[in-house]
Amino acid sequence: MSLTHAFTICQTVGFRSDIPEEIQARIMAHALENFKAPTDFMIYETEEVPEHFEDEGRSLSTFIPGTTKKVYAKLDDYGSPEKWDELYEKEVADELKKGIHGRFVVTFMLAEEY
Repeated sequence: MSLTHAFTICQTVGFRSDIPEEIQARIMAHALENFKAPTDFMIYETEEVPEHFEDEGRSLSTFIPGTTKKVYAKLDDYGSPEKWDELYEKEVADELKKGIHGRFVVTFMLAEEY
């Protein structure tokens, strides 16, 4: 899997307000470059750690200098937008169509917001 398909980026209030913009940009760039199957979760630590995989490769734990609070990045795959009406109940499909611009959603959040 790669993010060559259309995707939506979401940022929680804490991520937007508690993480400096420059660090936000570095975290977002790193995550978008490193989401590859089976990895769908990133953990950005506040202290330097060697970059390593956990959960059988599903999670990547790393460090971006300047990160003052632990940050998570989560990739959700909602499937092909053309099939949302088949895959989900009508209300869910309608909500997805309103707020998502493709099959992938990447959410950046503080660990405390998870």
